[in-house]
Amino acid sequence: MFVVEATQEIDATAEDVLGLVMDIDRYRQVDHKIRRVRRLERHGDEVVASMWTRVRGVPAPATQRMRLTPRERIDVTNEPSWRDRLVEFHGEFICAPAPAGVRVTHRYSFNFKGAGRLFEPLLHSWLERDIEAEVTRMRTLLESGGA
Repeated sequence: MFVVEATQEIDATAEDVLGLVMDIDRYRQVDHKIRRVRRLERHGDEVVASMWTRVRGVPAPATQRMRLTPRERIDVTNEPSWRDRLVEFHGEFICAPAPAGVRVTHRYSFNFKGAGRLFEPLLHSWLERDIEAEVTRMRTLLESGGA
């Protein structure tokens, strides 16, 4: 299992941050792994998004469920599929008050299983760099008023 995370203080509110993340089409400006959104279903504080992603240059379909806890966090999990035999995934966006506005921690946790363990060394360092860049782009977008 491995975890990657990045934290930034952003001059914005938790509602600004979480609203941006829940709007997958807008969040594509921040998360360059998301290439194309195929389907979105919104049910109150939950969103299910089917999308094409690109991980280390390799296209991959993904369907994820995002659960919002207003003013606090978003939890992201993969929808059940055959990939569960290879990897368990959990993502988080956690907001806490900070002097400059809000402290945002974005975290990915992966538990690779069986043959899926072959992907762990290929993804770990790349995802460490990617998540840092993603949170920096989030801060830039929110603080420039572009969100």
